[in-house]
Amino acid sequence: DGNVNDPNVDMTGWVKTNSANQIFDENGKNQQEINDSLKVRLNNVLYASDFKITGNGSDESDKVQQMLNVATGKTLDFENKIVWCGKQVQMVGKTKLSLQNGKLKALASSRTDIENRVLFLNQCSDFTSVNFDADGNRQERTPDEKSIHTVTMRSCKNFIVINANWVNG
Repeated sequence: DGNVNDPNVDMTGWVKTNSANQIFDENGKNQQEINDSLKVRLNNVLYASDFKITGNGSDESDKVQQMLNVATGKTLDFENKIVWCGKQVQMVGKTKLSLQNGKLKALASSRTDIENRVLFLNQCSDFTSVNFDADGNRQERTPDEKSIHTVTMRSCKNFIVINANWVNG
């Protein structure tokens, strides 16, 4: 059995093992959420799911923009999701970053909101794109005659693109 009266004498009988998602802090976060956020910060990797990006077919432009806003020095992993954008998302002045494992795709209804591009990179440097696609979705936009640029880079330097399809502008 063990001591259940005084934990200062001996902890036998006092310890109960809980999983990390059963232990909560004063703000209501469970230990697993805290562990996951520390892992992200330590590895300098941000995941689409950290920004509640689901890839469910709805316009997630604002969530993607939030992710891109903190891009400097980070790897942004889209977790192999197709993420739909109804308006342009952009990075300005970001350095030492990587986009990977996903696709940005223009919504069919985005012909007037997309601002003539899906992804705009302006004055970014030391940038990589690995397994990351951008799709202007020309075949579904109406009217499809209005062209857009899938990705536009302005005044960028030192970039590497590996295994990317930037199509259907």
